[in-house]
Amino acid sequence: MIRAWLRFWFADGPIHVLGIVRVVMVLNALLLQVWPAVRMLPFFAIRPTALSHPTGFHALFGLPWPPDPGWTMVIGCLALISGATACLGLATRISLVIFAGCFGYLAGGLSSLGVVDHATVLTFHVLLVLIVAPGATAWSLDALWAWRRARGPLLPALRGPVGSRWGVQLLLVMLSAVYLLSGIAKLRWGGLAWADGNTLGWYLSGQATMDWVPMLAGHGVDAATAWRDGIGLQDHAYSSHASVIARWIAAHPPLPMLLSLGALGFELGAWLMLIPRLRNWVLLPAVIFHATIGQLMAHSFFDWQLLCLLLVDWPAAIRALDMVLRRIWPQSAESGQITVLYDGLCGLCDATVAWALDVDRKGCLRFAALQSPAADRLLGPVESRTLPDSIVVVRDGQSLVRSDAVLAMCRELGGLWRLAAISRVLPRRLRDYLYAWVAKRRYALFGTLPTCRLPTPAQRGRFLV
Repeated sequence: MIRAWLRFWFADGPIHVLGIVRVVMVLNALLLQVWPAVRMLPFFAIRPTALSHPTGFHALFGLPWPPDPGWTMVIGCLALISGATACLGLATRISLVIFAGCFGYLAGGLSSLGVVDHATVLTFHVLLVLIVAPGATAWSLDALWAWRRARGPLLPALRGPVGSRWGVQLLLVMLSAVYLLSGIAKLRWGGLAWADGNTLGWYLSGQATMDWVPMLAGHGVDAATAWRDGIGLQDHAYSSHASVIARWIAAHPPLPMLLSLGALGFELGAWLMLIPRLRNWVLLPAVIFHATIGQLMAHSFFDWQLLCLLLVDWPAAIRALDMVLRRIWPQSAESGQITVLYDGLCGLCDATVAWALDVDRKGCLRFAALQSPAADRLLGPVESRTLPDSIVVVRDGQSLVRSDAVLAMCRELGGLWRLAAISRVLPRRLRDYLYAWVAKRRYALFGTLPTCRLPTPAQRGRFLV
């Protein structure tokens, strides 16, 4: 049990996804949360103190709220500048610390009005993880600067090394915990009666709009129980703008009940995303779940959708989709009909061969390095020296080069990869230009190998020598 626990948290794996999380989530926070909050700072500064209350974040660090009018411009500029540098990855860790502090200050100001924004809560906790997690500096200007000093392959330098994946796991645990606690809160305060659909139906019916007072206050309460201004807040309803479809669903009581049961089941079962094989089966439905809420009630939870998409195991998702599409587009060639000649010293070409070996389940493709005698036998010594030195596909005695070679290989692999044939609608000159641009820079971008690939015993029959 202890060994499984340690493996869950500290097993090595690709962690560069945290760099992508940093870029996307910080950029989203800048555009959709920080910039609007900065524009509201002058309003907060002149708002009567009695109408706002410092949150725990302000009290913990002794920060004044509302802000002094003279500091509003400083706070706004610091938030925008640190957010921009954190997104670009310039002094990444320091920028994340400053941006997280500014973000917490601004988000706490919004919460001081009695509103808890789900988006700001999520983003703030993601920032806290990124400050300390390995992999958060991937795809950054810091990594680019380190590459300029070390001078190696560019993309591996930007991606960073394989490392302990606890940062990714912590985000998954955090996300699943929030969903689980949301489901538990529904049962705690509403019991099983929450699943009868009446609560959701009320929102879907359009009654919870800004035209309807969202704060339900008691009357005649004593001062001890009054809320801030003496009104005495008893309950709070988030406003929503019900769509036509939402109103139609609300008019048919069984439908809100089914949706309530589905939402409750999803939230209580969200912890299943911590099981690797089930991870995508929770995260992708979560995106659909929030997108549906956005369509019905204009609360898209866009930040949550972004994080769920970023944490999806995309290689596993692509493999699953490929297996489904292979039933529609199976491999058509017979075993060994097609030969792929590749640059055996190129890191990109070697990775392409490794990918093709994994995908080619029927063994349709054979492989040989362009530097090998097999290439001279297939092409002839003259042609082998005149053809491009990256990838050549030989089929039925015909040599295909550049983009045509790549598309022919993808077509023969079948399944998802056959969709690459769509790019044939592009002019060949444009396709070949893009291919040549990458091929010319492949050593600088992907590095070189000291020797050609040595096939395993199981792969030996797939390689020509």
